[in-house]
Parts: sequence; C-alpha cells; structure tokens
Amino acid sequence: MKCPVFRHCGGCSYQHHDYPAYLNSQQQKLNQLLGSFAPVRNILAMAEPFYYRNKVQAVVSVTPKGQIITGNYKEQSHQVVSVDHCLIEDRLAQEIIHSVRKLIPSFKWTVYDEDWQKGIIRHILVRTAHKTGEALLVIVVGEKIIPGKANFVKAIRQKHPEIVGVVFNLNDRKTSQVLGPRELSVSGRNHLYDELLGKRYRITAGSFYQVNPRQTEVLYQTAIDLAELKPQDIVIDAYSGIGTIALSLADHVRQVYAVESNRDAVKDAIFNAKLNNISNVRFYSADATDWIYQLPFNEPVDCLIVDPPRAGCDETFLQAVKTLQPERMIYVSCNPETLQRDLKILSDAFRVEVIQPVDMFPWTDHVETIALLQREIS
Repeated sequence: MKCPVFRHCGGCSYQHHDYPAYLNSQQQKLNQLLGSFAPVRNILAMAEPFYYRNKVQAVVSVTPKGQIITGNYKEQSHQVVSVDHCLIEDRLAQEIIHSVRKLIPSFKWTVYDEDWQKGIIRHILVRTAHKTGEALLVIVVGEKIIPGKANFVKAIRQKHPEIVGVVFNLNDRKTSQVLGPRELSVSGRNHLYDELLGKRYRITAGSFYQVNPRQTEVLYQTAIDLAELKPQDIVIDAYSGIGTIALSLADHVRQVYAVESNRDAVKDAIFNAKLNNISNVRFYSADATDWIYQLPFNEPVDCLIVDPPRAGCDETFLQAVKTLQPERMIYVSCNPETLQRDLKILSDAFRVEVIQPVDMFPWTDHVETIALLQREIS
C-alpha cells in the first residue's frame, strides 16, 4: 500500500519501505542508542500495521477555488494538505470526517481563517473505541454561535449511529493547539468507553489514551510479564495518566500507588477504578518527585513503573528514584533518546536487564520501548 500524500503530510516517515524494512530500520536505531545497556530484543511487530490510530484530528480549510478540504498541516508549516484516505488512521474516524466535510455547506458554516481569526469550523476530532465500537465527535469552532447545530447533530448521528456524543469545543485563540478550554455544548455523551486487557475506561476528548489500542495491550502485557509481579507486591505507577497501567496490573499485586500531576487525569483514573470495581489502587494528584520524598506509606517498594512523556523523566525525579530504591523498575518510553539519557543517570543504582521495543506507531519515527531495571545491591 502506498499513500499519495506521504511526502507532504508529515504524518509518516517510512511509507517508502515495506514493513520488514521499516522494522529493521527502527531496530538498528534502537541498537545504536540502547545496545550498550543490554541486548535489545527484537521489536514486537504489529500483525496488521494499518488503520490503527483511534484519535484522528483534521484541519478544515478552503482552497483558492473555494473547495472545503480536510487534512493535516504540511510538515513545519500551516499549509493544509488535503487527506481523503490515510493508511494509519481508523477507518470509521475517516468516514465521519468525510461526512462532516460534506455537511458543512448545507449549514452555511464558514471555515475558520487563521490570519483573520474569523470563521466557525476550525478542526474535526474523532475518537474511536477498538473494543466497544463507539465514536466521539468533537467539532472545534472559532465562534460561539453555530447555526443549525441541532439539525447537524441529528444528520451526522443518523449517518453514523456509532457516534455516542457530539461535542462543540470553542477555540477562539491564536494557537496551534486543537482543543480550546471550553465546551459550548454536548449532544449525547462527552466521552466514550473502551477496554484494555479486560478493564473498561472512560475517555473524553482531551484524555490521554494510547492511540494504538491493539499494540497497547501488547505493551502493557509485556511490561507486566517483565516485572514478574507477585501477589504481595507494592507497586508505584508514576506519570499514571487516566490509570490504564495501574488498573491493568492491579489484579497481580497487593497494592498500587499511582501519582499524576494532571488533576483531570486523576479524576478520570479514580472514576475508572470505580468503574472496574478495583479497590487496591490509590491515585494521587501531585508532582511525582515531591510525592516520592513524602511517601504516604512506609512499606518497601517492590516495583516502580514510569511512563513519562517524550521529554523523559526530570533528573530530580530520577534522583528521588535512587533514594526510593525499588527492587525493580519498569521504564516505558516513547522516546529512545531520552530513555538513553535517563538510563545513564540511573546506571549507578540500577542494572538494565531487558530492553524490549514495541511497534506502537507503524510507519512513523516513533517507537515504544520497555526497559526492565534491577536495583544494584550495594
């Protein structure tokens, strides 16, 4: 399969390779960056590496001839590349975006102009759920008054009954961010539900949730297996987000303590724990470094799990980890460069036992890596 806009849209980096060649390129990169710590295991490939992205964002624009288009910004620019068919985005999400685009003229919605900062429709965001089949549609608008809103909702839900909710999100700021801070209205739900490893999760428009649910199950199960968790273990999950890792491993251990700085994510995590009737996970809204230095319990930590953003872990946090002295540590990284940096910082206190990559984002530059670290006996 070949993408007609591969060299323009900036989403993929390896569409000129076949899948084995792409995997080999990623493997070589990881060997160079991380091979000095431990042998890098073969990357866990995706069986069907297409149409995996469950979160799809499309910019709405108008061509010089007045045609309404949807697509992505060209790499390092604000020029919109029209995308009619993407090989990595969920098929249902793409169909919904096409339907919205066709409906825009019927409701006489103007398209947002970045230079003039005027216009109604700005972005279309669709989230889909792999296990439940639900979809959430978010229309990002630049103005508060949206003519024909109720009729639009009726039309789009009639066309796509999988849509459980339509959210109108106001973003009238000059910003590159897609979502604004305010929801004008919601028809139906403002969230959908999906499942990972038998646990159910509520996901809103702004929730952090892995974009490749099929490989996320591979990632989490691999991390759980590598950690060799025991029924009496005490585990800390740092950078815990909406609780997907903490809740996935709750059945395997005695107690999980999860810390996350984003308050909204913590609220979602607490809701998700109740949704799954899980009582042995406690969530804290706090800075992870400060929290580790003031632990709310006195027992030794058997396993620490960290899943930081692309920037990796703050050095002060890693120094706190050394003070904590967990018996073992699972580091889930979406950036091998920052993983390399952080493993160097930890090398005087921990020994890297396993490095296991997972192909979470086929055809892109990004790769997920799990590192298992064992505490050095002093």
